[in-house]
Amino acid sequence: MENYQFEVCANSVESCLAAQAGGVHRVELCAGIPEGGTTPSYGDILIAREHLRETKLHVIIRPRGGDFLYSSIEQRIMLKDIENARRLGADGVVFGCLTAEGDVDVSLMKLLMEAARGMSVTFHR
Repeated sequence: MENYQFEVCANSVESCLAAQAGGVHRVELCAGIPEGGTTPSYGDILIAREHLRETKLHVIIRPRGGDFLYSSIEQRIMLKDIENARRLGADGVVFGCLTAEGDVDVSLMKLLMEAARGMSVTFHR
């Protein structure tokens, strides 16, 4: 049998715990799933980290739903959210940034990836 790893998108600590009980490798903790996923609260990240033992915790870094074009203020928020996720013990972060033309915003991605150095990073959408 092949070695599969499963990830589950979770919108609450309870969902994280159910995923862990089901044997998933990692969870992507999000708020606002109907909006495509937004950064969960400080408390959600903290309590999820306290309870997840066998399952890795990845946190989406997205200040709002909608497009993936971020203002300078939203970029600062994302940097602080990465800092919080790291401090709270997240194993990784999930984010994605595009230009108005629909290309990957390489400069912003580099900035965010530098802030997440040492953590696992997943590109979102």
